[in-house]
Amino acid sequence: MVALKGAEIDKFVARPDPTRPVVLVFGPDAGLVRERAEALVRASVDDPKDPFQLARLDGDELAGEPTRLVEEANTIPLFGGRRAVWVRAGGRNFAPAVEAALKIWTSTRLERAMSQIAEATLETRRQSTMAEAITQRTLLALAVNSRRKE
Repeated sequence: MVALKGAEIDKFVARPDPTRPVVLVFGPDAGLVRERAEALVRASVDDPKDPFQLARLDGDELAGEPTRLVEEANTIPLFGGRRAVWVRAGGRNFAPAVEAALKIWTSTRLERAMSQIAEATLETRRQSTMAEAITQRTLLALAVNSRRKE
């Protein structure tokens, strides 16, 4: 987890880092929090008004039905493109829903990376050095990311 401050926030909001798919926006100024969350959503999906691209969840409802976040996070956009899930916090604790979604997302990402390694190796059979380099870099990235989560 990385906490951004000052100009880093504005830079990230203007161009979100796809390697950081989960963002917590908070602060004492509710108007600024909302403004930044809306800017993140606009930068993350093509049409924030399209319910197939942006799922809006209430934190209090999510606390009662934590599997909903996992379902929404794993939903593929109906017409392609990017998809985002916006959870508005309420008074109830919905952290278990976020933890479950992160665990599933991490395992899905690992499976996808392993699949990419296999495809890269097959496609570059004749260029074994390139396949080896791709494999090493991917495994290194996975190891670094797993250490960060610990």
